[in-house]
Amino acid sequence: MVRCWCGKQAITRTSWTSANPGRRFCGCPDEGSSCRWIGWYDPEMCAHSRMIIPGLLRGRNELEERLEVAQGDVWKWKIYLGSSCRWIGWYDPEMCAHSRMIIPGLLRGRNELEERLEVAQGDVWKWKIYLVLSWILFLIVYALG
Repeated sequence: MVRCWCGKQAITRTSWTSANPGRRFCGCPDEGSSCRWIGWYDPEMCAHSRMIIPGLLRGRNELEERLEVAQGDVWKWKIYLGSSCRWIGWYDPEMCAHSRMIIPGLLRGRNELEERLEVAQGDVWKWKIYLVLSWILFLIVYALG
């Protein structure tokens, strides 16, 4: 059992810095603690991983932001009315074992976000069309009435 500098049992955290993306380390259990860093849980990643993982994380974060905007647009159009890149597997002999563990999960997550984004964008169009059709129907009923 690893102890923190403050005497509490250390917990395993994950670094998402550019230098050590996805690398686990032991740290203080108190969020925002001034305790010093204790030590790495995982071995250092290869240069290839340190180059690829930050880009995948940035892409995932951008997709999450786009998805959030698209889902907001769906609700906006519902209220107005009243109511992918596919993963291509590869094998890189220079890639360390830790990277081979982390990267496929990040890619799956990215693909899932892209699929959800496509659905949300399709919903936005659907609600826009419903709104326009409701206006046309209103004008027809108003003109005939």
